[in-house]
Amino acid sequence: MDDTGLKENLENLRHSIIRTQFNLDGENLLSLAFNRNKLKYYSTELISISQSLSEIEDAFDENIQIPKDINGSIIRAAQLSILFSIRRTTSDALANAKSTLMQIHADINYYRSLTIALIALIASVIGLVINAI
Repeated sequence: MDDTGLKENLENLRHSIIRTQFNLDGENLLSLAFNRNKLKYYSTELISISQSLSEIEDAFDENIQIPKDINGSIIRAAQLSILFSIRRTTSDALANAKSTLMQIHADINYYRSLTIALIALIASVIGLVINAI
Protein backbone atom coordinates (compact mmCIF):
# COMPACT_ATOMS: atom_id res chain seq x y z
CA MET A 1 0.00 0.00 0.00
CA ASP A 2 1.40 3.42 -0.90
CA ASP A 3 1.41 6.56 1.23
CA THR A 4 -1.81 7.90 -0.26
CA GLY A 5 -3.63 4.63 0.39
CA LEU A 6 -2.34 4.50 3.96
CA LYS A 7 -3.37 8.10 4.58
CA GLU A 8 -6.85 7.57 3.13
CA ASN A 9 -7.40 4.34 5.07
CA LEU A 10 -6.22 5.91 8.32
CA GLU A 11 -8.46 8.93 7.78
CA ASN A 12 -11.45 6.68 6.99
CA LEU A 13 -10.80 4.69 10.15
CA ARG A 14 -10.49 7.86 12.19
CA HIS A 15 -13.82 9.10 10.83
CA SER A 16 -15.43 5.74 11.71
CA ILE A 17 -14.01 5.97 15.22
CA ILE A 18 -15.21 9.54 15.68
CA ARG A 19 -18.68 8.59 14.38
CA THR A 20 -18.83 5.64 16.80
CA GLN A 21 -17.61 7.84 19.67
CA PHE A 22 -20.22 10.47 18.80
CA ASN A 23 -22.97 7.84 18.73
CA LEU A 24 -21.79 6.40 22.06
CA ASP A 25 -21.79 9.84 23.65
CA GLY A 26 -25.33 10.43 22.40
CA GLU A 27 -26.71 7.16 23.75
CA ASN A 28 -28.78 7.04 26.90
CA LEU A 29 -27.18 4.76 29.49
CA LEU A 30 -30.56 3.32 30.43
CA SER A 31 -31.40 2.43 26.84
CA LEU A 32 -28.03 0.68 26.46
CA ALA A 33 -28.58 -1.21 29.72
CA PHE A 34 -31.84 -2.67 28.43
CA ASN A 35 -30.83 -3.06 24.78
CA ARG A 36 -27.82 -5.36 24.81
CA ASN A 37 -27.81 -5.54 21.00
CA LYS A 38 -26.84 -1.86 20.75
CA LEU A 39 -24.03 -2.36 23.23
CA LYS A 40 -22.86 -5.45 21.37
CA TYR A 41 -23.01 -3.51 18.09
CA TYR A 42 -20.69 -0.81 19.43
CA SER A 43 -18.31 -3.43 20.86
CA THR A 44 -18.21 -5.28 17.54
CA GLU A 45 -17.73 -2.02 15.65
CA LEU A 46 -14.72 -1.06 17.78
CA ILE A 47 -13.22 -4.55 17.51
CA SER A 48 -13.57 -4.40 13.72
CA ILE A 49 -11.97 -0.96 13.61
CA SER A 50 -9.15 -2.18 15.85
CA GLN A 51 -8.45 -5.11 13.53
CA SER A 52 -8.47 -2.82 10.50
CA LEU A 53 -6.05 -0.48 12.25
CA SER A 54 -3.71 -3.40 12.96
CA GLU A 55 -3.75 -4.38 9.28
CA ILE A 56 -3.03 -0.80 8.23
CA GLU A 57 -0.21 -0.54 10.77
CA ASP A 58 1.33 -3.73 9.33
CA ALA A 59 1.16 -2.22 5.84
CA PHE A 60 2.53 1.01 7.28
CA ASP A 61 5.57 -0.78 8.73
CA GLU A 62 6.23 -2.43 5.37
CA ASN A 63 5.97 0.93 3.57
CA ILE A 64 8.81 2.69 5.41
CA GLN A 65 11.58 3.11 2.88
CA ILE A 66 14.24 5.81 3.11
CA PRO A 67 16.02 6.87 -0.11
CA LYS A 68 19.82 7.06 -0.17
CA ASP A 69 20.14 10.68 -1.31
CA ILE A 70 19.82 13.50 1.23
CA ASN A 71 17.04 15.43 -0.52
CA GLY A 72 14.94 12.31 -0.95
CA SER A 73 15.54 11.38 2.69
CA ILE A 74 14.36 14.78 3.91
CA ILE A 75 11.20 14.65 1.78
CA ARG A 76 10.52 11.07 2.87
CA ALA A 77 11.02 12.01 6.52
CA ALA A 78 8.40 14.76 6.15
CA GLN A 79 5.97 12.36 4.49
CA LEU A 80 6.51 9.77 7.22
CA SER A 81 6.07 12.43 9.88
CA ILE A 82 2.61 13.23 8.51
CA LEU A 83 1.70 9.54 8.33
CA PHE A 84 2.96 8.92 11.87
CA SER A 85 0.88 11.85 13.11
CA ILE A 86 -2.28 10.55 11.44
CA ARG A 87 -1.59 7.05 12.77
CA ARG A 88 -1.10 8.38 16.31
CA THR A 89 -4.29 10.45 16.29
CA THR A 90 -6.22 7.47 14.92
CA SER A 91 -4.83 5.20 17.66
CA ASP A 92 -5.64 7.83 20.30
CA ALA A 93 -9.20 8.20 19.00
CA LEU A 94 -9.66 4.42 19.12
CA ALA A 95 -8.32 4.26 22.68
CA ASN A 96 -10.70 7.05 23.69
CA ALA A 97 -13.70 5.29 22.11
CA LYS A 98 -12.76 2.01 23.82
CA SER A 99 -12.43 3.86 27.11
CA THR A 100 -15.89 5.35 26.67
CA LEU A 101 -17.35 1.92 25.94
CA MET A 102 -15.63 0.41 28.99
CA GLN A 103 -16.98 3.25 31.16
CA ILE A 104 -20.49 2.54 29.88
CA HIS A 105 -20.05 -1.15 30.76
CA ALA A 106 -18.80 -0.19 34.24
CA ASP A 107 -21.72 2.22 34.77
CA ILE A 108 -24.25 -0.40 33.70
CA ASN A 109 -22.73 -2.97 36.07
CA TYR A 110 -22.71 -0.43 38.91
CA TYR A 111 -26.37 0.47 38.43
CA ARG A 112 -27.34 -3.19 38.16
CA SER A 113 -25.58 -3.92 41.45
CA LEU A 114 -27.24 -0.91 43.02
CA THR A 115 -30.65 -2.07 41.79
CA ILE A 116 -30.12 -5.56 43.19
CA ALA A 117 -29.07 -4.11 46.56
CA LEU A 118 -32.15 -1.86 46.58
CA ILE A 119 -34.45 -4.78 45.78
CA ALA A 120 -32.83 -6.82 48.56
CA LEU A 121 -33.33 -3.90 50.98
CA ILE A 122 -36.99 -3.53 50.02
CA ALA A 123 -37.52 -7.29 50.37
CA SER A 124 -35.96 -7.29 53.85
CA VAL A 125 -38.07 -4.31 54.94
CA ILE A 126 -41.21 -6.06 53.68
CA GLY A 127 -40.11 -9.20 55.56
CA LEU A 128 -39.65 -7.21 58.77
CA VAL A 129 -43.06 -5.54 58.39
CA ILE A 130 -44.74 -8.91 57.78
CA ASN A 131 -43.03 -10.42 60.84
CA ALA A 132 -44.04 -7.43 62.97
CA ILE A 133 -47.70 -7.88 62.06
